[in-house]
Amino acid sequence: LPSSGAATTTSLPSSRRLEDEARSFLAQRLVSLLSSMILPNIPQTISDVDARLCGTLVELPGRLLPSETELESLRVMAEKNRKKGLHLPVDKIFSAVREFSGRFNYSVCIYIAAVAEKIIMKWLDLAIRFEEKAQIENVIRASAFQNIFFICRDRIKAPKENAMRRISQFFPQDYDR
Repeated sequence: LPSSGAATTTSLPSSRRLEDEARSFLAQRLVSLLSSMILPNIPQTISDVDARLCGTLVELPGRLLPSETELESLRVMAEKNRKKGLHLPVDKIFSAVREFSGRFNYSVCIYIAAVAEKIIMKWLDLAIRFEEKAQIENVIRASAFQNIFFICRDRIKAPKENAMRRISQFFPQDYDR
């Protein structure tokens, strides 16, 4: 076939719009995420935050958690006190927690903000892939975030429930006798 000289390419728009409800949903999740990483006992080291990521953030679907390589790059960034690439207000978060606690390490704050931002970015990425309207009209609906959360959570929950059923077969079923 002869070449026409003009290449036809389809490009995706570089930005998406969030519905007000979607923005509100994400903001609530972000506050909840930050709270679960900071409270009740404020972490003093990056290792403390990592322990919380493994333990207390169980309700968060695994697909939304940063990979080990992503966490390692975030650790390096935090240890070097580099907040330049972050969009969350690290200084305001640091001031608020320090006022509340009195003791809080700045690099730990950067790490917490970076991890929270990475989780929100993964959520946005899944929403864009999940929702046709986001691809066609550049609008992300709140229902996309909710559906993604429930789909990911249910995928985690089902294997755990099946494992519990299998384990329970090995225990006596007549406890009330």
